[in-house]
Amino acid sequence: MTRAISKQLMQWVVWLGALVPIIAGFSSATLTTAGKAPLVPALFIFGDSLADPGNNNHLISLAKSNHPPYGRQFDTHMATGRFTNGRTAVDFLAEELGLPLVPPFLDSSTKGQKLLQGVNYASAGSGILNSTGMFFGEIITTWKQLEYFRDSTQPEIYKLLGKKAGEDFFRKSIFYLISGSNDFVNGYYFLIPTTPHGISIQDLMQLLISTVSSQLKVLYDLGVRKVGVAGLAPLGCCPSQITKYNLTAGNCVEFLNDVSEKYNDALKNMLLQLREELEDFHLVYSNLYDPLMEAINNPAMYGFNFTHAACCGVGKLNGKFICIPYSRPCDDPQHHIFFDYYHPTSRMYDLIFRKVYFNGPPFSIPYSGQFLVNLTI
Repeated sequence: MTRAISKQLMQWVVWLGALVPIIAGFSSATLTTAGKAPLVPALFIFGDSLADPGNNNHLISLAKSNHPPYGRQFDTHMATGRFTNGRTAVDFLAEELGLPLVPPFLDSSTKGQKLLQGVNYASAGSGILNSTGMFFGEIITTWKQLEYFRDSTQPEIYKLLGKKAGEDFFRKSIFYLISGSNDFVNGYYFLIPTTPHGISIQDLMQLLISTVSSQLKVLYDLGVRKVGVAGLAPLGCCPSQITKYNLTAGNCVEFLNDVSEKYNDALKNMLLQLREELEDFHLVYSNLYDPLMEAINNPAMYGFNFTHAACCGVGKLNGKFICIPYSRPCDDPQHHIFFDYYHPTSRMYDLIFRKVYFNGPPFSIPYSGQFLVNLTI
């Protein structure tokens, strides 16, 4: 009798040992740490340094921020590869959705059950076009990011969930695209700021918009139905561009801001046309321009003391170069709009996220990000 009981106990131990990782994986994929179900199954992100969570750490690239003082106000107080002092806007989005911070695709731990939380493919230096940012070294172009999703992540998730459940998973998940800045400031206007590079700025915009349209159609064909697309921030207000064009502090480069606005108008029109063409494709335009301009024009209203001077960097307004390793940043990043020569502080990212997520037009078109998340399809 004792042997029989011992044998039965051993069988239970083996059975529980096999069950525990399954339960753990299920829990991490479907529940937050607070025990509440997330608002959507997962969040998938494609983009550039405004969203890169550390993909470029794994590349031979000049576009890296995996060193202090980046990350000083991040959850771990360590540099992760994010180009800011703390969280980015997509990090705040993930938290609002009840999801863990979305892991970088190139991290070796981003596999298996972890994929069911979503994946971030964003790569600093990348642009809408494959040719953008190549002087940084290795980057993941937007097209390559889409390939990684299509050829690697999606098949793996289908294996985990099955075809039918997988299709429902992707249909209900949120996808976000944030790219385009590098195509202008580190592309068209990089070396010869005011001279066309064999193509007019109007033709470049048309090429960029048609390319984004093609990229969105790829996602649609892969079963994606809920997508946010970010427009351009006011490029002329970045410390790097103010310094580059030798303007006085307090002034933005107006022709670059004009480029941003014209591109954004074209992007909004394209998204409207695509929504009419594909009626079950729920596309939302995220307005990054207005929240930044509001903060720049009314800094005291938002608690900012420095509108154009970066918290960390080199040269005038700290706008000459990236925040170099172990350099001393400002003591009060919460009072700065920009952390380095190009990227906002975590506090500014939080403001941008809240404006876009909780508000409809003009901050989010045709409706808020929150409405998109709650949309039943």
